[in-house]
Amino acid sequence: MDRGGDLAAALLDHLRARLDERGLELQEPLTPISGGFDTRIFAFRLRSAAPAFAGPLILRLLGPQHDPARVLRERVTQNTLAGLGYPAPRVLLACPDPAPLGGAFLVMERLPGAPLLQARYLNLSRVLVETQLRLHALDAEALLRAMDEEGRDSLAAGGTTIGRETITIDGHFAQLEARIARGARISRGEDLSGTDRGRAHAYRTDLDASAHRGGSCTRRELFQGGDYSRTSGRRAGSTKERIRLKWNT
Repeated sequence: MDRGGDLAAALLDHLRARLDERGLELQEPLTPISGGFDTRIFAFRLRSAAPAFAGPLILRLLGPQHDPARVLRERVTQNTLAGLGYPAPRVLLACPDPAPLGGAFLVMERLPGAPLLQARYLNLSRVLVETQLRLHALDAEALLRAMDEEGRDSLAAGGTTIGRETITIDGHFAQLEARIARGARISRGEDLSGTDRGRAHAYRTDLDASAHRGGSCTRRELFQGGDYSRTSGRRAGSTKERIRLKWNT
């Protein structure tokens, strides 16, 4: 669904049914916003909407190749952060069904502001450090509890299984190992070799022992035996250190 008019019409149809607002219309058209790394992002505004949907809004549309459950995890993450006082936009609606718009999507608040590089040139590193310190000072257990609750609700409704294991380091490694194994079977027609599995296990063990909060490692490095890099910021024994891990894929 690439044409803007078709996307806007499909979004309106879904929102009218979901919110039970048959008179819902677009007050401002879907306007593409640049900067999305792997999603399509649009600004828009509704007319005759309930108060929660009456302000400036954002549509974040995932491609069909993405796991639809991602929108549920993002909703939990952003709403938990907002509830803890962090300046994150609240997600008002998450739809893991790709049928309405061609991919899973989120509708969220649009917060006022400007891109950091446009708004501020001086002391940029200080702003980034202060923002990260504020983020990591939050109670990570609150996010884990919220993710478990979302998982229970999703299962009760017959939906996708999610939970804290989908955002912890252990969970990420389990997903990575499964992806490596699946890729090996598809590309070579055989099970994952002991060498490749050993490399993944060795990195996992080393990271756990070092108790780092975040890091990066490419799948190519796991296959080829290259070096991996990890960001600093050690906090041994913390729940937070086991949550954030970003893989370069």
